[in-house]
Amino acid sequence: NGSGDKLEASANDVQAAASHTAKSSPADDVPSDAAEARDTSGCLLLPKLIDLRSHAEVRNHGVKGSRPVDVAAADCAKDFLTWANKRELEAASYGLKPMHVLLTAKGVMNQDQQRFVTAILTQGMGAVCILAGGYDSLRPFFVEPVDGAEPRLAERAQEAKVLLQK
Repeated sequence: NGSGDKLEASANDVQAAASHTAKSSPADDVPSDAAEARDTSGCLLLPKLIDLRSHAEVRNHGVKGSRPVDVAAADCAKDFLTWANKRELEAASYGLKPMHVLLTAKGVMNQDQQRFVTAILTQGMGAVCILAGGYDSLRPFFVEPVDGAEPRLAERAQEAKVLLQK
């Protein structure tokens, strides 16, 4: 992404961490009703970062794994709803519910972004939130190379995953 910042914890890492459920325990031989209740005890949301920033901002400071939406386009809400409905069907096969985390530049919406959000909400879209602080709130997850050395990506990704689980 040019000279833009690199993001260690990609949106896919966020999805994996948020959709992580509890592992099996020695109590696996419990009756099926109790087992079903235990299986639903984890986080069942499947988050996806939806990037509502301008093309220039996305190009210069993109977030790996996010889904950009051109909110200035006339059919952006219709196109997004089509994609979101397909994603909901795919996630349901795993017992998950999609969650849409909207990314703006500063955590507040401009007129086009407000129009987009109003359109998707009036069409019945649920599980939508706006990332407080916008792009800057992701900065703690950026990797800054030290003296040209390759960053320890796996370790940093694990650190981000642990932070997200707290």
